[in-house]
Amino acid sequence: MNFTFRDKRIAGILTVLPEHEQKFADDMRNFDFPEARSLKLKQVMGYDRHRLVSAGTCASDLAVFGLRHLFEKGLLTPDGLDAMIVVTQSPDYFMPPTATSSRANWA
Repeated sequence: MNFTFRDKRIAGILTVLPEHEQKFADDMRNFDFPEARSLKLKQVMGYDRHRLVSAGTCASDLAVFGLRHLFEKGLLTPDGLDAMIVVTQSPDYFMPPTATSSRANWA
């Protein structure tokens, strides 16, 4: 997909990560897979830890946290923001979504 921006620019990128970090090995206990198979999955996925949000936290909450951080640090003002792109794998709600999926039907 190609995008063309006229008279606009991407002035910055901010990544917001949840505070809680969990190791893959700790997650292995939650699944009914043999340890060897789980370790192979870990190798294929290429990471040994991931971040988790607390219950009730949505992707949009992380976006708001990031904006507040930028405002409080004086790095951005509300008037200086023309657009915001939120990238997430998990929608907050079915409608209106903060993420899209290629799945035709939602469970």
